[in-house]
Amino acid sequence: MPLGDYEAGSGPAGFDPIAISTRPTAAAPTALLYDLETRQTLLDSNGYARSMDPVDQEVRFCIGVELGAFPSSPTTGIDLGRLRRARSEAVQQVAVDAVNVALAGPLGRGDVRVDKVISSNDNGRIMLWVYYTNLRTAKPMRAENA
Repeated sequence: MPLGDYEAGSGPAGFDPIAISTRPTAAAPTALLYDLETRQTLLDSNGYARSMDPVDQEVRFCIGVELGAFPSSPTTGIDLGRLRRARSEAVQQVAVDAVNVALAGPLGRGDVRVDKVISSNDNGRIMLWVYYTNLRTAKPMRAENA
């Protein structure tokens, strides 16, 4: 019908009822899942932004980013320079201290508990794995800088 869905004279001229469509079923993300290597927000197979808990996102940024790497937030991140300069027998203790300093915000708020820190310094390449518990969700998690 050229002017709408109704026969001439049986409804309003030119009126096209809007088809009822279903709304997207994806819930709004609590915090966007940001990939630190590609520096992009990750999407699921439907094109929606993948989400994660905001506390876990903060821990990922604090551990996965070298201190000063983001000019807009120079205090975010972990001081890997301290780990590079540490003597080989002191790397583990320096790593634990660097993690505690980097996670001062979430630790101070009682959002996380650090369970274990594993570090390695292979010829200047720092590898760091932090096992922690998100106290808001009570889930054990892992953050890494490898």
